[in-house]
Amino acid sequence: MLEIHSSAARVRLMRMQRAVFAECRRVHGDLAHATLVRDVVAKLVESCPGKHKRSILVVVHCVRTSTLVMVRDPQDHDVDMDAVRRTLLDAHAIRWSTMRNGAERTITFEIDRTSTEPPTARAPTTARDRGSPAPRPAADMRR
Repeated sequence: MLEIHSSAARVRLMRMQRAVFAECRRVHGDLAHATLVRDVVAKLVESCPGKHKRSILVVVHCVRTSTLVMVRDPQDHDVDMDAVRRTLLDAHAIRWSTMRNGAERTITFEIDRTSTEPPTARAPTTARDRGSPAPRPAADMRR
């Protein structure tokens, strides 16, 4: 289980992504699943309105068949969740919910380990995340 309090400042966001990836990889050992969870969490944190002013809580709990995640934004004043976050959760989570308490919003979701699709949120950031590039066909080698 991993608990992170992080602002959305670029350096802290990158550290949070590495920690989420490492925790999923440590428990599951599955590169594709760890990358997907990291990217979904990063997109949710990046899409929090007014994120630069405060700390956002992220809790990641890896269980046998899935990863459970909670993202708590202490100052989300929007009544409804925005379309970006809703679309992201609908695409990747097997189940999700959201709760509001005053100005605070908590999003909880679960990503199934067995049905991991290739991540669409962003490209890998470290050499460890990237696989070796596929060999180019002979016709492309002339360039």
